[in-house]
Amino acid sequence: MWYRATHVLAGELPTGDVALFFAYVTNFYNPMRGVPRSSDLFNQSSVGTEVMSVRSEVTGRAGARQVSRLKRGIEFRDVSFEYQAGRPALSHIHLAIASGKKVSIVGGTGAGKGPLVSLIPRFYDPTYGEICIDGEDLGNDSVPSLRGQISLVLQDSLLFSARLRENIAFGFPDASDAAIVAAAGRTALIIAHRLTTVRLADRIIVLDQGRILEEGTHVELLAGECRYTQFCELQIANNAAAVERTDYK
Repeated sequence: MWYRATHVLAGELPTGDVALFFAYVTNFYNPMRGVPRSSDLFNQSSVGTEVMSVRSEVTGRAGARQVSRLKRGIEFRDVSFEYQAGRPALSHIHLAIASGKKVSIVGGTGAGKGPLVSLIPRFYDPTYGEICIDGEDLGNDSVPSLRGQISLVLQDSLLFSARLRENIAFGFPDASDAAIVAAAGRTALIIAHRLTTVRLADRIIVLDQGRILEEGTHVELLAGECRYTQFCELQIANNAAAVERTDYK
């Protein structure tokens, strides 16, 4: 740029040529800047492809049961789980969840929330103990048919710009009201950090270091000095601080 500018000042080069040169430089710079980004994206995609190509160790047994609609409930019978031998992620979990109930799973990072819910669709199998649905050990179920009865809803879920009824009936526009209601009160395990979400559950499970530390309703747990009470107090304090910062700005 300095070199071209000196030629313009010396009258040896038209100003228009310099402007065109600068435009070329600018247009060339943006694609060059995108090269490292493309490289990073390629590396991420390669890792993703490798992960997807790994064969799952969880397989169905010979003569596995084809799972139809689940009716009764989920039961963890003395379940322990280890990602690595000698390092338990869950220890001696006894838990019964009735059909149609909403259960919130609460706990700090590494408490065991993820492993607990990941065992139900058989992303992993328990190291010890068994998990039963409708009284049957999940190990006897066909993996595809089991997962066909389970939905995973992420934190940032997608809703269409329509009524809730139409969102539930998406793909089945002729569904009756009774069918839509049946599809909605589903057994739900909710990993949540917002108190407004947690407190609406029929039951709250507090995990700590892979064990069930406390369980009960929101009101029952608040009645005592426990980990859940600390969780609530901390969240209320954080919300108050956030409001104060907003008011200050």
